[in-house]
Amino acid sequence: MDARLNILLQKYYSKIPEKNLTSQIDYYLIESVLLNKNETLTDIRFYIKKKLNLRFFSNDELLVKMRFLRLTNRDRQQRITNEVEKVAGMVLRFMNSSYSNNSEKYFHELKQAITPRMTYVFSKAILQVIIKNIRNNKFSDLASSLDEIVGKMDLKTCNYLLKDFINTFADINGIIRRDDDEKDDLKTALDISKQEIESLKEEIEEIRDAKITEAIVSFLKELNSTQNNYLLDQFSISASTIKKLKKSNYIFPDQLESIPVNIRLFIKFLENLGVKPIAKINDRLTIDLESSENYEYMGTPFEDNDSKTVEIIRPGWKYAGEIISKPEVREVFENKTTEGE
Repeated sequence: MDARLNILLQKYYSKIPEKNLTSQIDYYLIESVLLNKNETLTDIRFYIKKKLNLRFFSNDELLVKMRFLRLTNRDRQQRITNEVEKVAGMVLRFMNSSYSNNSEKYFHELKQAITPRMTYVFSKAILQVIIKNIRNNKFSDLASSLDEIVGKMDLKTCNYLLKDFINTFADINGIIRRDDDEKDDLKTALDISKQEIESLKEEIEEIRDAKITEAIVSFLKELNSTQNNYLLDQFSISASTIKKLKKSNYIFPDQLESIPVNIRLFIKFLENLGVKPIAKINDRLTIDLESSENYEYMGTPFEDNDSKTVEIIRPGWKYAGEIISKPEVREVFENKTTEGE
């Protein structure tokens, strides 16, 4: 490894804080959402818990973290992912352009690409993509050292690290920095400030929207709680029963005809609101101990490598990427008969 890279790594090793769990959560949250493109809160939370061996990490804690990083919006996630992959690709191209005729061109293109919108989440995510792409090539030693630093480093310091990282490769690639580079750096700082102001405005809008979403989620959870006799589930079960009766040509008495109509209207209201059932009542599936975490399971205990056939008895619900209630499943015991019975 080039001595200049060793100096850079030592500089940032010394900056790693003793308590860095927050930074590690940021790392695996970015990896889960932007790199692995997990969508549901359950999948993201399970990924972080597994990677960090956390016993407790709630959906509420995850939502707070995602709002802070401004990763709650799916469209924004995709925009960030696209931009991160683009800039990371430019960095990788520059890293591999040692002393080539295009090296200086790549360097200045890279600085222009980073200047307008380099927020802290972008920086950490770009570094993570770079690490992922150099693990198995001539930079593999750099990847392992850089990964340890980025995994434990706060977002703001990762922003400085990325800039130093690019400037170090500029030195390695033989680029003589221009006299006006200092002016470029000041312009970069101003552009970042402008971007942060815009980001703050967007964040305020998101918080307002998030508060509305939070209120809806809270209401739906209350609606489908034990105290309210699982009203969402009851409507879904009733709708399923009505369908069966209709298929059997059952005709509702005139005085009861309004009941199925009102149930259908309520189910339609939920659909229009964006409340979706997770599973279908009466469906059967096979689950193991790990996947059983996604369900309220009723049945005999799981043993190692054990799988069980279960039937959905309550559908479970989700809204805006958050689980309102898990599907409830009951173990199915198959009736086995022997020959001659």
